[in-house]
Amino acid sequence: YAQFAPPLPATIIAEQIGLDASQIGLFKQWGDAMLAHSSRVLTPEESKRAIDLELQAQQHFARVFDDRRANPTGDIMSALVATESGEDPLTMEELQDLMLQFVTGGFETVTTGLAHAMWLLTRHPDQRELIEQDRSLVKAFIEEALRIESPVQGQARQATRDVELGGAK
Repeated sequence: YAQFAPPLPATIIAEQIGLDASQIGLFKQWGDAMLAHSSRVLTPEESKRAIDLELQAQQHFARVFDDRRANPTGDIMSALVATESGEDPLTMEELQDLMLQFVTGGFETVTTGLAHAMWLLTRHPDQRELIEQDRSLVKAFIEEALRIESPVQGQARQATRDVELGGAK
């Protein structure tokens, strides 16, 4: 698991965003810290460590954003600093929030989803054989793997407006 699931998506995401893929171990620490307070009750020491790591990430991203404004490279971070929301460029807070989504969503959920999919293939070799024989089944397998073993089970969501679900409001 550790040699395959984390490095593959982390490398791809880092390169697309514009981060140094050789530092994916550090990005993983940042992602874990960003999720720490929502995943369990932390001791005061663990909480301080998570806060320090998240602050380190924010400071790093702020430096990269400043650099990309002056020296765009064609990566996602360059595109983000050039993006305007309405009439104004994205604020530092908006940029930082987007990076939090990339780091936690990309590094954590993709890694977990990939590991769960590999686990399902290991547990169901008959299904693995079918997919090996017919690659058109890959998309359906991925959708089923995400349904059966979602990487975001139990994560709280809050509606931002009134919605109807199953006939109830």
